[in-house]
Amino acid sequence: MTKVADIMCPVKFPALLEQKTRIAGAILNMNRSEFIRHAVQEKIERMNLEKLVGNLEREVSKNE
Repeated sequence: MTKVADIMCPVKFPALLEQKTRIAGAILNMNRSEFIRHAVQEKIERMNLEKLVGNLEREVSKNE
């Protein structure tokens, strides 16, 4: 489980800090089922993007 100190510690990567802050805010502002639904939706979107990138890479390699 992420501790507040882990979330608020300075990091070299601002995107990582932003992600941790967003997750912490989501945990505080949503109930458990809403948070799980949101996390599942993000996972589905990421998988769809990875599939799209794979399809595009195959198309590019076919056309080269």
